[in-house]
Amino acid sequence: MIINDNAFLHRIARHLILNAGYCKDLGLFHGKMGIILFFAHYARYAQNKIYNDFADQLLKEIYAEIHTETPINLKNGLCGIGWGIEYLLQMKFLEGDSNKILADLDAKIMERDPLRMKDESFETGAYGILYYIMVRLTSPNRKKENVPFDNIYLNCWKELIENKANGNSNPNAYDSLFLRWANGEEVSINMDKFLVNLIAGNALFDDEFIYLPYGIQNGCAGIGLKNILLLC
Repeated sequence: MIINDNAFLHRIARHLILNAGYCKDLGLFHGKMGIILFFAHYARYAQNKIYNDFADQLLKEIYAEIHTETPINLKNGLCGIGWGIEYLLQMKFLEGDSNKILADLDAKIMERDPLRMKDESFETGAYGILYYIMVRLTSPNRKKENVPFDNIYLNCWKELIENKANGNSNPNAYDSLFLRWANGEEVSINMDKFLVNLIAGNALFDDEFIYLPYGIQNGCAGIGLKNILLLC
């Protein structure tokens, strides 16, 4: 169910403009990065530059607020922020070489040794980090010869995945995709599909969104974004 009502989307945008600055979470699922995705899409949908300007302001806030204790995971950390920026590039909301734009984030992510990770989950652990790595390795917004991660780091992931296979652990989809990439195969990632799945849990479609969190997963930005994606 969607609300084909421009006034509804405008109310969501106004609510987020007034309140997004209070959001302490910088991340993709519940924080400012997800809110940016809503405003990028809404600016294009409404053909109004003011919403692009607000998205730019939030992105500057994210970079200003990243610190040494910011986690690297997909849910509320650097991988999710990097995913969001890569998505904006692929969808032509931003322009540039993703290797240059994301160089500092990727360097910080490489500081975490995958062989020492205990958390294997998608949201906060190794599975989600590997997903981000695959998004970056398959990015059309970089020169193919310029791999965003160094060989030492990528070899650690290869060793981890091979160890899992030798230990009879069930590989996940991105384990197999990484090995295919490492073997020189052409692989791709559908970022749109992930985004739709991320916001799929949203069920409220009236003004009760003002009582929800701000982000895109089960939040008001997600409700607005879902409506835009279904209307376009």
